[in-house]
Amino acid sequence: MEITNDKPIRMWPGTIILQSPPCSWDKCIFCGFSKDCLTSVQPSTREFLKQLDHYFDTYDDEEQIEIYNSGSFFDDEQISAESRVAIIRRLSDENIKGITIESRPEHITKEKLKSLTREFKGKLTVAIGLEIADDTILKKLNKGFTLEDVENAYCILDGMGISSRVYLLVGPPFVNDPKESALNSVRYAKKIGFTEMSLIGAYPMENTKGKRLWENGEWLPLKKADFDGIIRLILEIEPKVDYSSEGLEGFWGN
Repeated sequence: MEITNDKPIRMWPGTIILQSPPCSWDKCIFCGFSKDCLTSVQPSTREFLKQLDHYFDTYDDEEQIEIYNSGSFFDDEQISAESRVAIIRRLSDENIKGITIESRPEHITKEKLKSLTREFKGKLTVAIGLEIADDTILKKLNKGFTLEDVENAYCILDGMGISSRVYLLVGPPFVNDPKESALNSVRYAKKIGFTEMSLIGAYPMENTKGKRLWENGEWLPLKKADFDGIIRLILEIEPKVDYSSEGLEGFWGN
């Protein structure tokens, strides 16, 4: 298979997953997204823009776009400062009104954000994959950051008037009570002040330590009915969350 840095990993209306090197952390035990990356060489700015060409050649009427890259948009090892600015400038030139990007908290700085807001005057949203509001379990999941790190990143975003999204897992490994864990995480995110919340049913991704936990009988992912029951409780305290059990359903073959 020919490996090229000028085509995205995947794309669909409103979403593009850029080809870039794997996440520089790449140690979270349940995450297999870095396996999607076909290159260890950071694409040039020209190659990143060619990836956007592929998207806009196919979808030219979207006003909102989510940009992912199997890691962090603000990770200099994945996307250079020059390329980040060029990407945002191109999206602005295409009259995109809202952009969502994702990053680990340690890469979120005022300087990096300012370089984007100088180019883009629409709604910028930065998403953080917190997964669970529990430092003990974050350590077991090998996330490599703490709740304090997430709070510091949120304060930077909020202080600059930038929208924020938090991703939370429902039923991840090492949780004794998935219902209480999910409810506590939502309460935490709501208290901090995240603009948006997305809940995802945790499932064993291929080629991850999380998959081996399941194979060894150390973790049992939720069934769809259990996930739905937890979501119903969450919607009572935070009606605006969005959620997905797609990976969970695919795993169980529902």
